Amino acid sequence: MNTAELIYQTVKSLPEHQAREVLDFVEFLKARQDEEQADVREAEGLIASGEFEDWEAVKTELLRDVQD
Repeated sequence: MNTAELIYQTVKSLPEHQAREVLDFVEFLKARQDEEQADVREAEGLIASGEFEDWEAVKTELLRDVQD
């Protein structure tokens, strides 16, 4: 059984309000992942355009954003 199946089996036994909390948390994680991916795509675009010549500075900035 994979992780998604284990989560599903566990959530099925929860009361509706607690299942909703799990869903809210999963949606939060997905939104955070989407935002991080967008930041990476933006940085890649800036690097490709030549706007950033120092990849280490870009990486440091992205890591700072992710940690905030």
